Amino acid sequence: MRFILVNMMIVCAGLAAGCEKQSPQSGPSATMKSPGASPEDKGIARAKADIANGKMKILYYGQPWSQGKRLVDEASGLPVEIVAGCCVTAEFVQETNAYNKTMRETLQDARLRAKAFLEKKGMDWGEPTSFDCSNGRCFFKYPTSDIDTTLVGSRTLIVPLLGGEPEILPGE
Repeated sequence: MRFILVNMMIVCAGLAAGCEKQSPQSGPSATMKSPGASPEDKGIARAKADIANGKMKILYYGQPWSQGKRLVDEASGLPVEIVAGCCVTAEFVQETNAYNKTMRETLQDARLRAKAFLEKKGMDWGEPTSFDCSNGRCFFKYPTSDIDTTLVGSRTLIVPLLGGEPEILPGE
């Protein structure tokens, strides 16, 4: 019995040693020196900075990512960056969740502004078939018939992420 207990303690100590206290992003751009800022405030600030720098992504921690599964967030369609395993602090969880919430809300706002823009123009393009967010804006692609594609190109709407009027991308 003592042998099992000692082995369990060794395994637990080894697991604990392998778990680093991590912040949602590492590196110089992640350093945020705000002594009074809450973890949520830090996560929101980091997300807004990444959005302004054209980096839209969802941060992932927890259980290992399924092998073969695309690194894409099912809820938003944004790319996923794995930042930690299971050993995280409460502050890390709060900061990362606030970061991800800000990313998802920003994308949702862009989708709603795209829809409102098309409605205002009297254009019923349906729902986007795909999107790509980079350089501070999202490119929403919409279903386009073969005839329309031949005549004017595919239907693409550019929506600035940090406000501003959407615009129709001329035929590609």
